[in-house]
Amino acid sequence: MGSAAESRSGPGGDHARDAGPAAGARGGSGAVAADASTARGARALSEQQFYSLYAWCLNPVLSVRELFDRLREELGRFERLGSWQQEESLVNLYLFVCAIGCAVADSSAGRAVVRWRRAWDGAVDLVCDLLVAGPPAAAGRWAALRAALEELMNIPLPMKALGETMRPPEAFRDQDLAHQDVIALARRLARTLPERETPVLIVGVRTAGAYFAPLVRALLAAEGWARVSWIAVRPELGLSRWEARQLRRLRHGDARVALVDDHADTGLTVRPMLERLARYGVRLDRVTLAMPLHRAGQWPPEGDRWA
Repeated sequence: MGSAAESRSGPGGDHARDAGPAAGARGGSGAVAADASTARGARALSEQQFYSLYAWCLNPVLSVRELFDRLREELGRFERLGSWQQEESLVNLYLFVCAIGCAVADSSAGRAVVRWRRAWDGAVDLVCDLLVAGPPAAAGRWAALRAALEELMNIPLPMKALGETMRPPEAFRDQDLAHQDVIALARRLARTLPERETPVLIVGVRTAGAYFAPLVRALLAAEGWARVSWIAVRPELGLSRWEARQLRRLRHGDARVALVDDHADTGLTVRPMLERLARYGVRLDRVTLAMPLHRAGQWPPEGDRWA
């Protein structure tokens, strides 16, 4: 099993998915949102005006219902923003859609949301593709993205799902990471993978993996990997039938697996996932760990069992 690790100070440079917004500074990982009426008609807000719209970030732990509201606000003003503000807005869209997908998956709403989750994962892909490509690429794709998200947000969901509260990912909240670090990690991962026709499944360990996995997929797709997909799971909750089917398919052929998560402090989330992969018949020599590495810590702590 290989490893592709990227420290904060190191070099920068079929579907299923999931995670959530956190307040931050320009160019970072923070989600920003505003009362859409405040920005209506304004094509070029000053920096102060732009950030003054985000008072809600003082309490950024939102329910799915509240996330939908903030996402609608973000969608409604994107085309009226200046270029650097659109860059910020794309980061916010990424954080919102990942937070919604992760929270709905955690809601235990069961089969009632299975189809919706699969469709939402496709919308997450669209947002991550734009985040990797940058705001100029949004011009030709914005209408399709907005229509897809609006359609999905208008589908009734169970109250249990709408009331589920997001879990802010520690990677963005506590570990000083941003989406740029995830992209840098994906580039390092790309250097460890074989030819671009090889199937690759990105397995994200929720919560952070719900944000990391779709963005890693987007970078690999942009770099020419034609058969790359992702899922995001919480090992202690088990896998859905569809997720289990994706893993069973990996027993045959030359497919590779990239397991992505935030910094492995104790390994208590990564080890169960590795063991689960092995139970599904995935050869560990085809698994690459892709996670940020803090220079002060050594992992795995038990020697080379998982190295």
